[in-house]
Amino acid sequence: MKYYLCFFCFVISCLFTESLRAQKSTSSILHQEILFSPEDYRNVQISPDGRWISFLKNVQNKDVLYFSPTDIESLSPNLVSEADQSVSTYQWSADSKTILFVVKDQMMQKDILYYRSIDNPLYKDKNVRLFETTSIQKIDVGKENPGKVFVQTSGRSPFSNSSPLYQLTLFDNRVHEIEIHVPNSVQYIFNSKDEIQYYITQGHKGERMIVSSSPQYALDTLFEVPFYGLIEQFHWNKESNKFYFLADISPQNLSTHIYEIDSLGEVRQLELKSTDKNLKFNNILIDDARQEIVAYQYQHISPHTQWLSSYWKGINDSLQKQFPNKSIQILNLNSTHPKIYFWVSSDVSSPELFQYVLSTNQSKLILIANSSINKIQRLLSTSKEISYTSIDGTNIYGTLTYPSQQKAKNLPLVIWVQNQEQKSNSIKSYEPDIQFLASRGYAVLQIYCRKIFPEQKNIYSSTLEDIQAGVQFMIQTKTISPERIAIMGKGLGGYFATAAVTYLPHLFKAGVNLLGTNDLFYSYYSVPDQWEEKKRNIQYLYGHGVTDSILLKYSPSQFTENIQTPLFIAQDSSHQDVSLQEIKKMVIQLFDRKIPVEYLLTQKENFQTQKNQRILYSAIEQFLMKNIGGKAIEISESDKSAIQHLSIQPEVLKSSLWTIQEADTFPTLRPKFRASDLFFQVTYEYQGEKRVVDLQRLIYKSNNRWVVWDNFKDNLNKREEQVFYIPDGQVMYVETNSSEEKLQTTFGKDSIYFNDFLSVYQKVTPQNYLAQVAGLDMIIGGLALEKYYHSYLMLFQPYSKSFQLVDISVVTEEEYNHREHFVVKITNTANTDDYTLLWINKESRQMSKSIQQISDKGNLRITIEKK
Repeated sequence: MKYYLCFFCFVISCLFTESLRAQKSTSSILHQEILFSPEDYRNVQISPDGRWISFLKNVQNKDVLYFSPTDIESLSPNLVSEADQSVSTYQWSADSKTILFVVKDQMMQKDILYYRSIDNPLYKDKNVRLFETTSIQKIDVGKENPGKVFVQTSGRSPFSNSSPLYQLTLFDNRVHEIEIHVPNSVQYIFNSKDEIQYYITQGHKGERMIVSSSPQYALDTLFEVPFYGLIEQFHWNKESNKFYFLADISPQNLSTHIYEIDSLGEVRQLELKSTDKNLKFNNILIDDARQEIVAYQYQHISPHTQWLSSYWKGINDSLQKQFPNKSIQILNLNSTHPKIYFWVSSDVSSPELFQYVLSTNQSKLILIANSSINKIQRLLSTSKEISYTSIDGTNIYGTLTYPSQQKAKNLPLVIWVQNQEQKSNSIKSYEPDIQFLASRGYAVLQIYCRKIFPEQKNIYSSTLEDIQAGVQFMIQTKTISPERIAIMGKGLGGYFATAAVTYLPHLFKAGVNLLGTNDLFYSYYSVPDQWEEKKRNIQYLYGHGVTDSILLKYSPSQFTENIQTPLFIAQDSSHQDVSLQEIKKMVIQLFDRKIPVEYLLTQKENFQTQKNQRILYSAIEQFLMKNIGGKAIEISESDKSAIQHLSIQPEVLKSSLWTIQEADTFPTLRPKFRASDLFFQVTYEYQGEKRVVDLQRLIYKSNNRWVVWDNFKDNLNKREEQVFYIPDGQVMYVETNSSEEKLQTTFGKDSIYFNDFLSVYQKVTPQNYLAQVAGLDMIIGGLALEKYYHSYLMLFQPYSKSFQLVDISVVTEEEYNHREHFVVKITNTANTDDYTLLWINKESRQMSKSIQQISDKGNLRITIEKK
């Protein structure tokens, strides 16, 4: 009896010990709310005179702008922007008397530029609305004339393919537009009178850099410099009249170097000490006061800075002694300032901003970007830089992280593909995704998308080889389990997660694609022609030009039969560069082949909200634990329900595979409507003149096809339009009768399109196309509209015989004529100044009002209201 009692106690003791061990193991898992908590402070700037410190502070998920004097012991913040506004960017004027800031109006999809005067009593404590446009890309404030502001916008003007540059004058609210007929990737350099003295742009297909002077905005080419790849940073020294830039003008070097160009166009490569032929420089540091280059930064196994200025090197060395094994980033490189502000950061701590007083060599903590992270830094995992040799012999630099307080043996491995090339600066930083994985027991190898690749290769083939070599490198360390390897990434990294399980299926047991495409063909051709810089970036990524064969060869959507690995996909419905239609098709194919796949899709809010982010990563940790082991926090019932709500099931996908539903399901296309029900008044506004006509609409069915007949009753011109629909929602036949012209166009799945891209794309993946003629508003009304609805479709314009990709978004809901309506905005992605607003009745799904803005018709405005 005594023996059995002892044995029983022994068993209980073992179970209790195991329970404590499990509890201790679980307690090391850090919650997502802590790891992914937003920064309290970001975009800190010091005014040019050093008197003010400004920053964006996170207030209820909005970035609110503050500033504070630097000559007091502690921050005394002054509110600049309104609490309900979110500031996207801001900049000080050269005299430090004014702050200019940009607020995004999400409802109207516009950027609004404000300014706040700090010293002027007439404008102090008052925000002045200066300018608004679709999207502000860049703000340049005059150095000698602080009241002069240049604003570069996105899109194009009605008369050119360039991005308009506007000149604004502070304090009198006068706006002067400067039309510059150059590609929108141009850079501007100002002379001492704040006039544009030089343009720097990349030539056709990114093969040449063109430097031009422009005394009266007429381009005069001074010299051209051949280069390989892209210009990454450009600097002009006014004193010496020399240009400096980061790029490579030799395809043989396959690296980024620093070049100097004199005023005659002579180019020379700066000689810098390096033992690595593929050394990549990624930043030039400039002294703002002297406009001199003081340092270069590059990545060579670990971040490195080569100082050219003994003054700044001495300051950096002094700071480095005070903060050993930390990254130092000096915020105000200005040799006239008595105080230096600098960031201190590491992979296990949020950046901390310090003030360094030169006269005393003393440093004082000013603020912490995210204080909640620093409270748990002892539980975070440190990372180390590693290098290995890829399949083509190139040295690849990565970062390896092992779980904290855990032996590096037989661990599950996650390959994390960064959505970028080598880090853009030399700063070690806290990365929540990496800490999330490490705290759940995974070894994490970060691999960067390679932009340096041998001839005849591209980023896709090269990076896939780097991934394969990285897996072999980790297996050789004997710290990971070769049978428990997953791959994960966001954006471009998310694409590589899908590509890896498609082209290297034997290596991985799971793949996680966050916001990445699986159709390169669609992603490339969905970029409007005006966004030349973005397209040139894509061309550079491919290595030697873009061809349809390369696009299709490396599109996983074309090779889904190769996928044998469980896949997790998460997408935002608002993501422009990703074809949700192709994602849905791939998911359906995987479901049909019994391949485990989880698909999360947001409809109203994206995954950046704290709630959706928690839900997303809860689902990810469960997915990884199920497929390669590791740990996970138990999910609450509410989060389980939320995950289920965002998860898209195969039967739902199959029913919504086409963006446009079948015509017979449209509630507005039933013959219950009579001609007497549909009368509209149309108002044309053009160059200050107005013309009003009546519109009568009749809907009927003929030969099992719906017909929408529009008759414009106008004394000057009578026009009739008829539109026929086939069951899948495509426009099959359009006939327009006009006193001025007669046009007949037929198109369908087997038609030859007017555009080569569309004919190719149609063969690859059939899509729905609509014509911008009578009845388009009825098709939009027939969609599954709801708050935050967002979609894309191809729109055919019969008069111009061209196609355009349009964005369809429900921008708001409002009452009109005592009825609730969706306000739907249809925007031409190639020219955002062309748009249509539709007021769609929630009950009848009929249009009650529309406003159409046509920029290439002299900003013609057409308003249609139901009578």
